[in-house]
Amino acid sequence: QANAFTYSTIVRGYCEDGETRQALALLEHMKNAEVPANAKLYNIILTHLCKHGKEKEALDLLHSMATTSCAPDIYTYNILINALCKVGRLEDAQGLVEMMQARDCPTDIVTYNTLIHGLCRKGNGRFRVERAFRLFEEMVDKGHTPTSVTYTVVIDALLRVKMDEQAQKVLDLMHENGCAFDLVTYNMLINRFAKAGMMDKAMDLFVEMPTRGCIPDVVTYNSVVDGFCKAGKVEEANKLFAEMKARGIFPNGRTYTSITDACLKAGRMQDAHAYLVEMRKEGLVDAISYVALISTICKLGKGKLGFQLLREMLEKGFKPNLVTFNVVFEALSKESNTDDA
Repeated sequence: QANAFTYSTIVRGYCEDGETRQALALLEHMKNAEVPANAKLYNIILTHLCKHGKEKEALDLLHSMATTSCAPDIYTYNILINALCKVGRLEDAQGLVEMMQARDCPTDIVTYNTLIHGLCRKGNGRFRVERAFRLFEEMVDKGHTPTSVTYTVVIDALLRVKMDEQAQKVLDLMHENGCAFDLVTYNMLINRFAKAGMMDKAMDLFVEMPTRGCIPDVVTYNSVVDGFCKAGKVEEANKLFAEMKARGIFPNGRTYTSITDACLKAGRMQDAHAYLVEMRKEGLVDAISYVALISTICKLGKGKLGFQLLREMLEKGFKPNLVTFNVVFEALSKESNTDDA
């Protein structure tokens, strides 16, 4: 006589072959044959449904468990919460957490991490990030230890919505708990602090890196160089640019574009020209670099120079977009340079 283990094996086979209907039919057959199904069997089917974007069917199956003697376990809920968060159905995911609590099923670190990551996803507004922060605090209060990824995801989201004080709190907690900082973690944090204009915090982490056995790479330098450039602190950017070259870290197109653009905006035309010449020599001028530099040059009222770069861009086989042509045309028109326009 077939038991739950035998049925689970057959159900797994059906799911692996994409035969969900047969798996569900077998589940119904078990019910009629009074063979009790366990949560593990349900979880096999739920995993398959969620993997193929069938969240509605998965939720229906969860609710059908209430008509049986089989209670959902922590894995059942986490499978569904993860699937709902991935498709942006955060309210429904939160509803499942409330269902868990009502049924005395304890949340674990996977539940918290899944919800926090979903709420912190790029594009979510302040309200959802605030909820993520509250969940993060609740998770810590319950004795769960966040991973370095969770720390950085939360800090990134908090800085994105200008919750700087809370971001600093999470960073301090990260240090206090002795969380392992690797190169990826440092680069994520430095980049976000630099983008938020918090260069003191970015540089604190930058200076700390070698003391933790992490050597800054081109990604690290790009973040701090670009941060100082955006802040109009060209001298600091120049020093870091020289430092990275001295350390054998080769600047890439993004590095050159940032610092050349900053020099142009600061009226340091000689420095900007020197960087542009060096950039060309290294073969690092790409379509993105051309478009960015042409835009800045034309906004500074130097239409002729912008036109020269546009011609160079075309000669090298890069295709400018319509916006770039319009920017150059407007700059030349303002200079009454009708021939080039």
